[in-house]
Amino acid sequence: MTTEVLPTDLLRQVEDALGDAVAWVLKLLAGFTLEPDMTTGVLPTVGVITQTIQDCPSSFTVAAEGGNIFTSVTYNIPRCMSSMGPTPGENATSSECRPPSGNKLGVGVTSVSCFCTSGVDPNNTDLPDSCTFNINVLESIPVGLSITCPDPIQNVIIGNGRNVSWAQPTCTINGQSDPSLIVTCEPPTGSFFGGVSSTNVMCTCEDTRNGTGANCSFPVTISSGDSLDSPPFIEGCPSDQVVDAEPDQPCVVISYIKPTCNASGIITEASCSAPTRQVVIPGNYTVTCSCEDSGFSVEMCSFTIRVNLLPPFYAAVCPVNVFRRITGTSTKVFWDEPQVFEAFSVTRTHAPGDTFLCGSSTVSYTYQNMNGTTTTCSFLVTVTRVDVVPPAINCSDQVVISTTPAGSIDRNVDFTEPFATDNAGVAYLLPGPRRSGDVFPLGETTLTYTFQDTCGNTAECNFSVTVIPGIESCPNSTTVMTCNDEESGSWETPIISTNDTRFTVESSHSPGDVFQLGTTIVFYSVEEEQSRKHEVCNFTITVKKANSCPTAPYVYIIVVVVVIICILFALFLLVILKIRHGKRAKPSTDNQPAGNQGIRMRPANHAN
Repeated sequence: MTTEVLPTDLLRQVEDALGDAVAWVLKLLAGFTLEPDMTTGVLPTVGVITQTIQDCPSSFTVAAEGGNIFTSVTYNIPRCMSSMGPTPGENATSSECRPPSGNKLGVGVTSVSCFCTSGVDPNNTDLPDSCTFNINVLESIPVGLSITCPDPIQNVIIGNGRNVSWAQPTCTINGQSDPSLIVTCEPPTGSFFGGVSSTNVMCTCEDTRNGTGANCSFPVTISSGDSLDSPPFIEGCPSDQVVDAEPDQPCVVISYIKPTCNASGIITEASCSAPTRQVVIPGNYTVTCSCEDSGFSVEMCSFTIRVNLLPPFYAAVCPVNVFRRITGTSTKVFWDEPQVFEAFSVTRTHAPGDTFLCGSSTVSYTYQNMNGTTTTCSFLVTVTRVDVVPPAINCSDQVVISTTPAGSIDRNVDFTEPFATDNAGVAYLLPGPRRSGDVFPLGETTLTYTFQDTCGNTAECNFSVTVIPGIESCPNSTTVMTCNDEESGSWETPIISTNDTRFTVESSHSPGDVFQLGTTIVFYSVEEEQSRKHEVCNFTITVKKANSCPTAPYVYIIVVVVVIICILFALFLLVILKIRHGKRAKPSTDNQPAGNQGIRMRPANHAN
């Protein structure tokens, strides 16, 4: 709330000129009261205006975006209410906030003050009905950008205060320093810190290319103590320097003023790591100065002197790219060499008149002056041959190999790799296929070898490497003796050394098969799904005639039976013959006719 008075004479003059009503409105709008009447001592109060601020924002936190260290912040401006006017409580006055809504705020805590401004001097520190709140801006550090602050500093006060210096924080991108990074601290190094206090120093690393940044902070604590026992502190630490060296100067003189050490009022020179004047070559030089007293180091400061070698006033300009078309395999190429003023030495990868094969070659020139500064240029020499003949390839045969040891699912396979020749020179194998000695899985792997000559012509060949599972315990060859012309053979059936269902075992014979006299080869092979067979095991079964064979019992039985049959047959024939002979020796007379009895028969006369 505020009240102010106007001189009585002034108000009376206004009343006389404008009338009572206008004067009363003027008093009301101004929010003033009359000055007491000096003759009567009565205070003729016209009116008192009170102003009340409402809807003050609460403290809040925002985050800077995109790695920035500043961000625009907006908030609702509070209202100011007046106690007098056409309607009490009406928003009859205006308000103002510092800093205003929408301003960019830096990382950290900012206090915002809002106050009523109607009829009040904004520069008056005794502000009417104000409110305050805090805005905390959090940093957003970009990826890879980091800053490392010095350790906390503690010093003892001497007199009314002291200057404190510290080493500049380290700022890097992905662990590497970069000239685009600028480091600033608030307050800066060497600032005066008065009285017993603890001040937080905020340091910011800004990338000038994109405005991103990161920050860190460290405390500087000033404590009281006996000045006789106070350690020294460093004063007047030099700032970083940049010195330019001319292109024709191999070295340059650098110098600086040493800082001083203040120990209980005794001023001495600080101890520095480099002389105050010396001759150096271009480069970066860091100088560290320190103050020591009573056997202990109090503080240090460091600064950098960077000696830049100015760019040379000459530059190499190379010829444009050179193209040649030829019918042979190579040609000599000529060009005008670049000329560089003030060049001390020159190195080149090629010289005019050198021979170039088909393809593109980079020609580079490097010039150096007396200071060691170099300038380079380069161009291409491209030689194209009118050649459409592809390389000739000697392709490899198909490779089939079983896995070892048994049970493995892949193996290293060695084979003779294809090679190629070309009429224009050398043919190169293009990358891509598996090579000899590589690991191949079970099954068939098709390899494509592509060769290219220096003129871009290509040729390819294809072959396959097939890895099949091995067969465990392949039987040994055996010999079987027999008294017959054939004999059966037996052996342990080998098994496949994988569970892969793509492969099955096939054989030419099975245990128990009958083999004829002689040698028979038994094959075992692995068959793939594509009905391709690969022989992986073979052995022989040899059947031989025995030198002596025992007679079987049934032979004797047959011989006895045959003898008996023969004897019985002979007896049967004797009986038959005897019977016939007996009939001839005794002719019968009982049946002769009667008329022929007593008649002698004469033998027939065969003489006739």
